[in-house]
Amino acid sequence: MTQFLRCAAALALSIPLLACSRSLTHDQASVVIMQSSLVRAMDNLSVDAVSPSGATEAIVRATIAGETMNLKFRRFDKGWAWEFVETKTGGWITPDVAIGQIREQHRASVAARWAEQQKDAYAATANTISLVAMYRVPNPTELINLGSWTKMRGSLAEMFRHRPDMAEEERTARLGVLTSDQQVDAWGSDIETRFARDSSAVLIVSAGPDKTKGNEDDLACNNTFTQGFEDGRTVWEHHRGWSVPEGLGSAVMNKFFDSRTDRVEYTKVVKP
Repeated sequence: MTQFLRCAAALALSIPLLACSRSLTHDQASVVIMQSSLVRAMDNLSVDAVSPSGATEAIVRATIAGETMNLKFRRFDKGWAWEFVETKTGGWITPDVAIGQIREQHRASVAARWAEQQKDAYAATANTISLVAMYRVPNPTELINLGSWTKMRGSLAEMFRHRPDMAEEERTARLGVLTSDQQVDAWGSDIETRFARDSSAVLIVSAGPDKTKGNEDDLACNNTFTQGFEDGRTVWEHHRGWSVPEGLGSAVMNKFFDSRTDRVEYTKVVKP
C-alpha cells in the first residue's frame, strides 16, 4: 500500500508539470511560422525538428519553399515568436530578409528558364529593331531633308539587291526594313515606332511574347541624337537605350550593342 501511495503521489506531481510545460512544440512552431505574412500556403512548410536552447529559446529546423533552414524562436509573455533565420555562414538574419532571398532565388531560376526558351525569338526581333533604328530613324538633319533621306534609303535597297557577298538572310532582313513601313516581331505583332512630339527621340517597341505593350516582356529601343563637329561640319551621334527582359543580355544584345553610344536596362518579367 505504501509503495502504491508513493507512485500515486509521484504521478499527481507530474501532471501539472506537463500541463504547464512551456516548451515549443512542432505544432506551435508551424502555427507561428504560418501566421507570418511572409509565408504562403504554396510554400509547403514542414517543421522537421524542435530543439530547446533555454527556457525561452528554441531552434526550429524547418523547410520553407523547398529550402531547409534553422529558425530561432523566443518565448515572450504572449507566446512564441519567430525572430531570426540562420545563414549558411552561421550568422542570423531577420525572417523578411531570409524569405526575400529565397523568393529572389526562385524567381531568378524561373526567369533564367524563361529567357532560355525565348532567346531566339528575342534575338530575331532585336535584329529587326536594330535595322529599323539604322534605316528608318532620321537624325535632325535628315529630318529636315526627308526627300533626300528617302532617296538615300532607296539607293541602299538597290545596293543590297546586288550584294552576292552578303548572306541571304541578312540581305532579306535589310531589304525588308528598307522597303516596307511595317515590320513584325517574332511573335507576329507589329513593331511600333513612336516619334516624340519634338522629334528629339524615337522609340521602337515590340510587345514581346504576351503581345501586350507596356509591360516587362517588351523589347524596346529608344533612339536619340547628340550634335558634334567633325572637320568643320555638323555630325550626329546616334544613341540607343535598350530595354530588355533579364537573362537575355548576351543572347540578344551582343550583336547590336555599342558600348560607346548604347546603354541597356533589364526588366523583370518573372515576379517573386
